[in-house]
Amino acid sequence: MDPLPYNITIYSQSAAILYDPSRIGGDIQLGSGWDVMYTYGTANTSTGAQQGVGDSYLQTTRFAASMSLTWVGTAAYVYGNSTNSSYTIDVDGSKIDTPVLENSLLASVTSLPYGNHTITLSHPGTDLLAIRYVVLTIGIGYEGSSFRVRIRSVPAVLDGQANRFFRFVKTAPVTGWALVPDGEEEILPDGRQRPVARSMAGTIASKTDPSLVFNVTNSSAFFLRGGVDGSGGPNVATLRPGLNGAPSKATVFNNLSPILDYDQVLYWESGLDRNQNYTVEIRSAEGSSSSNMMSFHTLDIIDEGPNPEPSQSNTSSAAIGPTGEPEPDRPELPAGSVAGITVGVVLAVIIITISALWWLRRRRRNRTLGVAEASGITPFAGTKSDYPRQKGSGQRPKENLNHETESEDTPPSLSLESNPPPSASVTHRALAHLRRLRSFATSAPIRETDAGPVTLPPEYDHSWAANANANAPTPAPAPAPAQASTIRALPIPPSTGPVPLPPNYKVEPIHWDQSKGPSAR
Repeated sequence: MDPLPYNITIYSQSAAILYDPSRIGGDIQLGSGWDVMYTYGTANTSTGAQQGVGDSYLQTTRFAASMSLTWVGTAAYVYGNSTNSSYTIDVDGSKIDTPVLENSLLASVTSLPYGNHTITLSHPGTDLLAIRYVVLTIGIGYEGSSFRVRIRSVPAVLDGQANRFFRFVKTAPVTGWALVPDGEEEILPDGRQRPVARSMAGTIASKTDPSLVFNVTNSSAFFLRGGVDGSGGPNVATLRPGLNGAPSKATVFNNLSPILDYDQVLYWESGLDRNQNYTVEIRSAEGSSSSNMMSFHTLDIIDEGPNPEPSQSNTSSAAIGPTGEPEPDRPELPAGSVAGITVGVVLAVIIITISALWWLRRRRRNRTLGVAEASGITPFAGTKSDYPRQKGSGQRPKENLNHETESEDTPPSLSLESNPPPSASVTHRALAHLRRLRSFATSAPIRETDAGPVTLPPEYDHSWAANANANAPTPAPAPAPAQASTIRALPIPPSTGPVPLPPNYKVEPIHWDQSKGPSAR
C-alpha cells in the first residue's frame, strides 16, 4: 500500500537543491552563475556577515545553467519567474512540455508512480530565469490508519551541551566540532530581531571518514536543518541501508552561499521504512576543498505510523526519547522470575484465605461465648462450679459425679442427653424435674417460679435423715432462709435400701440465685 500524499516546501536557498554553476553573490555578474537574492535585501549581522531578509530567490541569465532536486513521491511543482519559456524540464531523464507560465508556476509534474524521482530545469538561453521554491508531494501516512502523523525535533545542542544523539567526529588534527556562541539573532523584514536555535559547527574535512553520524528509526522522512553561508561547500550523506533493499544511498548537498541564512534544509530523506533503523554518515564530497564548514541546529523526524499491511522487514525498531536518543530495549523477565512471582502470589492468596477462615471461626466462637455470658445461664448438669464451696472441720469438697470435662473451645452444653445420668437410682420424677430446669435455663427472660411443696414418696423413712444427722458433726448456723420463690431443693433419690453417706461429707441443698446462677452453700 502506497502512503498518502504529503506536501513539503523546499526553498531556493536549501542546500538540497543543486545549482550548476554554484551560487554567487556580491559584485559578480549575473551571467556568471546563480545569483542569490532576497525580497527585502540583506542586512549586516553583529559578526559582519550579510544576512538575507525575507524570502530568497536565485536567478541567472547564464547559458546552460540548471537546477535539480531529487525526492521520493508522486509530484513536483517549481515556482519562480522567467521572461519567456526558454527553459526545459526533465523528469527522470525524460523531457516534458513546458507549461504556460501562470501564477509563477514554472513546472508541474503530477501523477508519477510513487518512488524515487529527479526533476531538472535547464536554461538553454540567456533570458532571465528565477527560482523561488519547490513544492514536493511525498508519501506520509496510510489510508485507514488511526495513527496521527507526528513530527519530532532533535536539537543539536541540549542543555548547553552537544546532544549525544549525534556523534561528532574530529577528522583533522586542528579542526573539529564546537558550539556556536549563544545569542545569534535573525533580522526580520520589519527590522525586529528574533533569536535563532543554537547550532553545532564543524569542519567536514575527510572524504573517507565520516565527520557526523546519527541513527534514525521510527521515521518516514527526516530533515536536517541548519545554516548556509560562505564557508560551506559540497558534502555527501550516506544512508545505510538504502531504499528498496539497496545497501546504501548517497546524496550530495551543498551549503555554500554568499548570503547567510540561519534556517534552511541541508539534507533530507523520504520514503523510509519506519520499521528500519537507518545510519547517516556525512563526509566531504569529491572535488570539494578540505575546509568545508557545516553548521546545523535541528533534526526534524516525521513518523507516519505503521503500515497496515504486513511489513516485509525483519528489523525491529526502537523508540526515541525526548532528547532524541534511542531508548534502550526493556529487558523481559526470565522464566524463573515469572514462576517465582506466580508461586508467591498463590501462597499469599492461600495465607490470606486461611487467616480469614481462622478469624471467622474465632469471631463465631467469641459471639457464642458472649451470648452465654450475657444471659447469665450456666447449666448445672455437666459443668463445674466456679463458686467456692463452704468448708468445715474435717471436710473435703463434695465430688460431682455427674461432671464431664469439655474442651475449652466448646461452649457449655445444655443437653441432658449429652451427659451421663447421675446414677442408676435417679427416678423419673427427678429426670422430669431436671428437664424443667433445662427449659427454665433456656427460656428468656429468666424468672423464678415456685414449684410448691415437695411431696415425699411413700417409701421415704424419716429415720434416714435422723441417722445422717447423728453421724455428721454439728452444722454451722444456717443462713437466713430466702424467700420461697427463690429456693429450690432437690429430693434425695430413693433406693432399695439404706445408703449411708461417706464420712465427712455433708448433704447441702442446691440454691438458685437469679443473679449468680447455681451455687452450693
